[in-house]
Amino acid sequence: TRFIPWPALAFGLGQVMIFRREAYDLLGGHAAVRTSAVDDLALARLAIRAGLRYAVVDGGERIFCRMYTSFRQAWDGFSKNMFPAFGYNGLVFLFVWLWSGILFLEPLAVIGLHSLGISFPFLRVDLAWVHLGLLVIVWAIPYNRLRFPIYLTLAFPVTFGLAAIVAFRSFLWTINGKAAWKGRRLIRQRIRWLRF
Repeated sequence: TRFIPWPALAFGLGQVMIFRREAYDLLGGHAAVRTSAVDDLALARLAIRAGLRYAVVDGGERIFCRMYTSFRQAWDGFSKNMFPAFGYNGLVFLFVWLWSGILFLEPLAVIGLHSLGISFPFLRVDLAWVHLGLLVIVWAIPYNRLRFPIYLTLAFPVTFGLAAIVAFRSFLWTINGKAAWKGRRLIRQRIRWLRF
């Protein structure tokens, strides 16, 4: 297990988290993160700050968990936690989503413009096709691992678009103090713009 020195890079998945009793008590348990919209990430960050070792392991062959049972649950669940997962850091959040938008949509825009007869000398359509092919491979790897139908990788622009909408909704929920989960309103958090 490697030690990750930066809490911002912590990762935890709340469906299954296993602790030694001493470590859990040292962190203060879930009571220490009760106001967090992403208590799993908050616990992982506390573990790093406390100097504890932890690992994220693939238990897919032994454990099954369905995070949400409906589109609405997924929509609200990810809206609740997408912006908080960035530690309420508005600058990092906006940078990541803008950069991702360029990364995932730029080749489609270049190819689309080229097919309409519009071209720019600095936008090469051959490189856009290579970029698009690499994106399909990048999406196919987790889809294959998670046993999703591989043909769904071709729908990555839709997947990304939905994720971007959920991210924007999560950001707005935080700004407006409307974040709620399982019938309870979450404590309104302050957005950090320059803190890393």
